[in-house]
Amino acid sequence: MNTSHTAKPEAQTAELAAIRLSGADIETFLQGQLTQDITRITPDSPQLAGWTNAKGRLLCIFTAISWQKDIWLILPSALRDSVQKRLGMFLLRAAVKIDAPDVSINLNNKPNNSDISYCFNENNYLYFKVSTGAHMALAYGAHDSTIETNRATEAGWRRTNIINGIPTIWPTTNESFVPQMLNLDMLDAISFSKGCYVGQEIVARAQNLGRIKRRMYGFSADPTLQVHPGDKLFLDGREAGEIVDAVTSSDETNLLAVTRIEQSQEAFYLDADCTSLPVKQQALPYAVPTTLD
Repeated sequence: MNTSHTAKPEAQTAELAAIRLSGADIETFLQGQLTQDITRITPDSPQLAGWTNAKGRLLCIFTAISWQKDIWLILPSALRDSVQKRLGMFLLRAAVKIDAPDVSINLNNKPNNSDISYCFNENNYLYFKVSTGAHMALAYGAHDSTIETNRATEAGWRRTNIINGIPTIWPTTNESFVPQMLNLDMLDAISFSKGCYVGQEIVARAQNLGRIKRRMYGFSADPTLQVHPGDKLFLDGREAGEIVDAVTSSDETNLLAVTRIEQSQEAFYLDADCTSLPVKQQALPYAVPTTLD
């Protein structure tokens, strides 16, 4: 039996960080890098975006927000330094500055004085809402004591994303998936009309030729299990899927995993023997194919 999943997990957190891009050429630069159409990122409309390598494999998934003429890319802190460095390699002569300020990013309620999903507070705070329905607060500079900073809020953000089928790339899953495997096309995070970006040819070919054979699905498991991104799902004693993300609450472990479409409704396990660590199907709020076209 695979015993790596049997220990009671420690508190899991999203460990969020931010990369800031500023300068006259932000839009042109990011348009050539991200799967999302950058012109859609406005002060009232944060957008989910993927960043792929030349082979179309995801290096990172961002929540991209616009604030004070800059673009902020929210991502796991474990990827911040490597992503910042790699983005810098593509700058060439572009008038863009890339830095990673120390910010506090926390789950928070929308400000009482606002009826929109995206606003400022004393020019140091940005509250924003994405498609998961959760609100976040980005605090830069002075920090307000009313913003909760405990790690449980980050775990709540991560769980909300998982339940809503919003994927995250972690160091253990870096360059493992093409965007459609993680349903980014269903999440409106890929533009198929904006033009070229790194990996665009591979992503477009997969879409146009119907070569999407694997998709991401939702599952749940016993809350005593410790599950990590990059762990495997098993079917009939063989590896049959890969964990994208997982978080544990007092009631259950929620996870997202990529499997072959035609096997997506089978009974998967977290142990290679397929005897003692089952996972259960958990529907996502959007329809994911369960049969090949």
